[in-house]
Amino acid sequence: MKPTTFSSATEYFQHVANQDLQHLQEQPNSVDDEEDARSKLSFRKLFRALVPRFVSAQHDHGSFKLFCEDFRFGNILVNNYKDLQIVAVVDWEWSWAAPYQMLYSPPRWLLLKPPIDWDREQLPELMERYKSCFQVYIRVFEEEESKMECVQAEASQKMSFFMRSAMDDGKLWFHELIYSSFEGPMSIAWEAIQKVLHDKAEMPTLSVSEAEVCSFVRQKMDERREYTKQWDIVRQERESLLKTLRENGNRD
Repeated sequence: MKPTTFSSATEYFQHVANQDLQHLQEQPNSVDDEEDARSKLSFRKLFRALVPRFVSAQHDHGSFKLFCEDFRFGNILVNNYKDLQIVAVVDWEWSWAAPYQMLYSPPRWLLLKPPIDWDREQLPELMERYKSCFQVYIRVFEEEESKMECVQAEASQKMSFFMRSAMDDGKLWFHELIYSSFEGPMSIAWEAIQKVLHDKAEMPTLSVSEAEVCSFVRQKMDERREYTKQWDIVRQERESLLKTLRENGNRD
């Protein structure tokens, strides 16, 4: 893939949304059946259309920041068990640059497992626990923020303010979909976003012609049949090879 740079958060998020749509269109086994094809196409297009709704206008052209997906206790080295002074951070394999607004998204690790991976059946309970942990986290965050001369700004300009806002305006869940590419319409993050938009009376309508949908469904069904046919051939060849190897092994 050709290296790409982005001049804004909008451009970055639109790229991710387009990438997800491209995956749906070009991956031969990206859908299960006709209904799945329809729902995923609508979801991908609606998600792309919603990008401007979740971009912070104030930080759209702000600097991108370094993120590390594997930033955890096991990768942090300290000087000794008493002082606990951080001297190094290792394992930067899963590092990447992302828009500033993702930096003030509420932490994904408050319950260890990120929100996108929560058990659907336990979602209400987990959300309450998450909110409780977040209140503890943000209180300490604000205390530390108040000690730093570099953040002696109006309350509405502090990172803690933006982080609190992201809990209420849906950015928490929007960022989860950005983090976890190729999610589908049954994702708990997408359901949470729909609820936020519905509660704020901001749920848009997306017009996709029936002709476009039918054409897409036919294409995906044809691709899936061909994929299944080719996979059956590969599986039969593999089974035949394994059978031959076993027979040769028994003769030896």
